[in-house]
Amino acid sequence: MRKLTLIFSCAVLFSCQTAPKKAVLRPAPPDAKAAIASAQYDVGKGKEKSAVAKFRKIATQFPGTDAADTAWAALGKLALQHHDYKSASTNYLEVLNSPTQTAYEEEAYVGASKALAQIGRVDEALSLSQKGLSTARLSLAGILELQRLRGPLLRETGDVIGSLRAIVYVHDNEKDAVQKQILKNKAFDIANRLQKKELENISGNSDYSFVRGFAAYR
Repeated sequence: MRKLTLIFSCAVLFSCQTAPKKAVLRPAPPDAKAAIASAQYDVGKGKEKSAVAKFRKIATQFPGTDAADTAWAALGKLALQHHDYKSASTNYLEVLNSPTQTAYEEEAYVGASKALAQIGRVDEALSLSQKGLSTARLSLAGILELQRLRGPLLRETGDVIGSLRAIVYVHDNEKDAVQKQILKNKAFDIANRLQKKELENISGNSDYSFVRGFAAYR
């Protein structure tokens, strides 16, 4: 059932490659911006309990504004730093599920996906990360963060081919020679366990880069 749910979720995500158009964020009033500055000052001084209370008040008092957007993202970041993954996922999902645009799209997709994975909501982490890869405007760094997360999660759910694709993508964009070799070893370990038909499919697919030669001659 879990695997079928994941397949359905991914099918839905792949069928719609563009996110629904959202309303433009409204500029927050001066008092909201002053409150944001105060909360950020508290974070800098290590007064995080006070900062959290201020950010929450801003988020609820000024919905649909750039101040609320900043507040929810800040709450997500603070929760993630303190390993409060349930709160982190909730706060970052407030950013992503808002009817308004966000300045923190990449941070929210990466943060929420990581947090969901940490609390065992693997299918949701995979669906959300795929949605980010399919519809969001992510930097290469953001894409790599999501692909690094997806590699082991996909293998955990039984999608070995998807896991291999994620690992190969990260390998091809990795700069560190040691990490690159580690990724290559992981990819070959997976490829070595695949069936003949799976290897044939990989050998003709450019997504699998350096594994194609191995797949063709194994």
